[in-house]
Amino acid sequence: MRSRDFDALRAQLADDVVLNSPITAAFQFRGADEIVELLQTVRDAYETLDYTDVFGSGDTWVQVFRVRVRGQDMEAIDLMRLNQDGKVREFTVFFRPLAGLAALTAALAPEVAPTRGRAAVARALTRPLELMTRSGDRVVARLTGRG
Repeated sequence: MRSRDFDALRAQLADDVVLNSPITAAFQFRGADEIVELLQTVRDAYETLDYTDVFGSGDTWVQVFRVRVRGQDMEAIDLMRLNQDGKVREFTVFFRPLAGLAALTAALAPEVAPTRGRAAVARALTRPLELMTRSGDRVVARLTGRG
C-alpha cells in the first residue's frame, strides 16, 4: 500500500478473499480483483500512510498503521486471516477516531458508488456526518476539559 504496488498486494490475496468494511456491516467486498480496485481508491484518499507494527502468529496477523484523510489523523488496524497457502482470505479493517472514519467515509462513498446519481446520494448522506463528527470531536474535548 505504501508504495502503491498493487500487483504485489494482489499476489498476497487469495482469489476468494473477503474484506469486511470498516464503514458498514451491510456489505462485504469479495474477490481479489474487487478488493485491489477498492484499495487503490482507498490509497488515493490517504494523504499520509505509515505502518507502525505488525504482529501475529499462525493464520492470524495484524498490521497497525496511521493515516491522514481530509486533514484528519487516524490510527487503524488490518486484521488478516490467512489460508493454508499463506494468502489473505479474510481482511477486516478498523479505524479510530470516529471523526477520521467519517472523513474516510465521505471521501470513499462517492468513489465506490456505481453511478453518478448514487454518488450524489452517497455524498449527501456522508458529508454531514463528516462535518458533525469533526466539530463534535473538538466540542466534546473542550466540554470534558481535555481539549
